[in-house]
Amino acid sequence: MNSKLLCIVTSLMFTVCISIVAQGEFNQSDLTDHISHVADKTNQDYFDDHDHELWEYYLNRPHPNVNRINTYFEDAAIEFGVPAELLKVIGQIENNWTQIGPSIDRGWGIMHLVDNSYCNTLDEAATLLKVSKDVLKDDARQNIRGAAALLASYYNNTGKDKTEIENWFEAAKIFSGLINERLRTKQAIRYFNTLKKGITSRTVWNETITIDARQDLYVPEISIRKSTQAVDYPPADDEIISLCSGPDNFGLGRNSAINTWVNHWIGVGTAAGALSWFNTCPCDRSPECRGSSAHFIIANNGDIDQTVAVANTAYHAGATGYNNNGPSIGVEHEATLANPGLWNSVPMLTASTAMACYFIGIYNIPATRSLPGIREHNEMPGTNTQCAGSIPWTTWMNMFNNCANGCPPNQTITTNSTGTIVAGDYIISSGGVLAGNNATYDAGNYIELITGFDGQSGSVFEGKIGGCANRLMNSNNQFNAQVTEDKLDNILHSKTGQSN
Repeated sequence: MNSKLLCIVTSLMFTVCISIVAQGEFNQSDLTDHISHVADKTNQDYFDDHDHELWEYYLNRPHPNVNRINTYFEDAAIEFGVPAELLKVIGQIENNWTQIGPSIDRGWGIMHLVDNSYCNTLDEAATLLKVSKDVLKDDARQNIRGAAALLASYYNNTGKDKTEIENWFEAAKIFSGLINERLRTKQAIRYFNTLKKGITSRTVWNETITIDARQDLYVPEISIRKSTQAVDYPPADDEIISLCSGPDNFGLGRNSAINTWVNHWIGVGTAAGALSWFNTCPCDRSPECRGSSAHFIIANNGDIDQTVAVANTAYHAGATGYNNNGPSIGVEHEATLANPGLWNSVPMLTASTAMACYFIGIYNIPATRSLPGIREHNEMPGTNTQCAGSIPWTTWMNMFNNCANGCPPNQTITTNSTGTIVAGDYIISSGGVLAGNNATYDAGNYIELITGFDGQSGSVFEGKIGGCANRLMNSNNQFNAQVTEDKLDNILHSKTGQSN
């Protein structure tokens, strides 16, 4: 048996050194510190000490390596007639090929078989395989077989050709185990988009998962209905809790003025799973019970959903004897035990810091790492403060300070552009506008035209400036306009060689 010492940098401020023991086709390592570190950053209303003990049990025992898990996928695909690549991408998105549980929405294993008040794919799969639910929780191979059996059973109701992976979309929706049609559709689109693009990911044992791109894959273009209720942050989708009313999952109104921003990690699960869980009513059977929620959830791709109105109190950082929730805005990030790489997702951190800038500009929240100010869950009074932050705070604060100073993280446009280019924050453009065409850059905050921008004769540039910045940079003297504070919402029109 061979062993080696490996140091994994899980964020810019935290490094875990583990001894990995190779046991044939299994990995085993002491991840106790890693688990404790993440557990401190998760909401105790979602998980309790028993859940943390289960995480430690699953991650510290011998775990099948990537090659062995890949074999499990291939075997289950043949046995149940399910596309192997679909099984693999679901397993990567849900738990990064890691046998662990429970998740935030009470899901188990690589394939995230759920057992909660609104869905029980764990029990369905156990019935199909004629095994106990505990077998599916404990055994990675059986967990994958259970998922394959479920997908096949859902597919058989469609009557479509099994050889076309696109035809498995509806089965994948059902399999996701989420609470409503909108969330199920969003998650299935995520499965298929990820498969279309391909993905490479690192496991907690520092092994590489590779799923090749299927560029020819058709991803259904489905309009995902949004709530008609307005959100407090325009870039966010509406998923405001409607199935429950306070005080089940949140409190109506606030008992304090808003003065604190609190970052959280989901811990185990996905953004979709958290959205689903927040939309259920866990306290129906127990009047003294209180549910859990956050104001916003950010996926690792930067998508934001609002789940509780900012005017209301989310249950995200509560501690007995402390008024933590009353004055704070709580934000969940899709970063997990099973996939440490998500902790440094640039799209997620970009979305997080831009949103923090937005709300800190509205409310009396100090733009510092303080209380009141910017905190993470374990830094709130009455919570566990044994570890330093798992959030890459140096990166987060640098990105936040850039935004606070008028220049949020950028979205770059480098191709020739006509029509409307929309970005929530900051655009750098080195693209071009074709002769006789208009290009509208609709940026909420800041536009910079850098060397290489080409506005050909007869073209028109329109830029809307507002929010963080008060200037339009020049590029090769093609465009040069200064905007004063009282003109932040004006539309600027500049033809080639001219400015106004």
